[in-house]
Amino acid sequence: MPLVTNRTLYLQGGNHARANVTPDRGSVAYRRRCLVSCCLVCEYRFNTWWPADSGDTRANLQAIAASPLWAGVHVVGLAALLLWVGGLLALSRSITKEPGAALARLGFTAALLGGAFLSVGFVLEGSHTMKALAEACAAAADKEGPCAVAEAMLLVSVDINSWGSVVFYGVAPILFGLAIALTDLYPKWLGWVAVVGGVGAGSMSIVLFLQGLFLAATIGFSAFAAVVTFWLLTMGVLMWRKAGAAA
Repeated sequence: MPLVTNRTLYLQGGNHARANVTPDRGSVAYRRRCLVSCCLVCEYRFNTWWPADSGDTRANLQAIAASPLWAGVHVVGLAALLLWVGGLLALSRSITKEPGAALARLGFTAALLGGAFLSVGFVLEGSHTMKALAEACAAAADKEGPCAVAEAMLLVSVDINSWGSVVFYGVAPILFGLAIALTDLYPKWLGWVAVVGGVGAGSMSIVLFLQGLFLAATIGFSAFAAVVTFWLLTMGVLMWRKAGAAA
């Protein structure tokens, strides 16, 4: 009987240990991706934010035509986007208490949906076709024909990116922020930082979606998106430390 009891306790202890250790060990890779994604996103924002400082589509097209790395920086942007999604997956898996866990799952779903829109927008905006149309517009003596097509394609990409940003930079951070605020796993103030950044970035994205290229909204979006980026970077550091402490 003692042997059976000891074996039972051993198995229960082993299962309990595996339940505690396995997710932490498995999530280390995700948390590393979270940190790497934040670095890439910060670098992407620094190097590839909108190439002109006005809402003039012609000025933006000239900047695109003059950029030698237009396609390359969008490839970097796509890589950063994928890594950011990996970091949000790690965050959603680390929140296991309800109702925070349900909100985190919804936040990750929103990140996937918004990321899908942004991926389409990045590909359209950074494509060789966009670059060629911008160069044709810049070189044409009669601007009306070539520039009209280029402007239409540019504005379509702006609409897709704006709608994707509403979900990815707005809805997703709000849901994750509420999830953090409703649990004791991470500092609650970080949850409210995500909510503020998400509300601001989402609002500015809606303005861009409705009004097109608009300088004040572009600057506002950049500011609030920087808040969201800071939040994710901080969460990545916290998750890294928790993983190291549990190892």
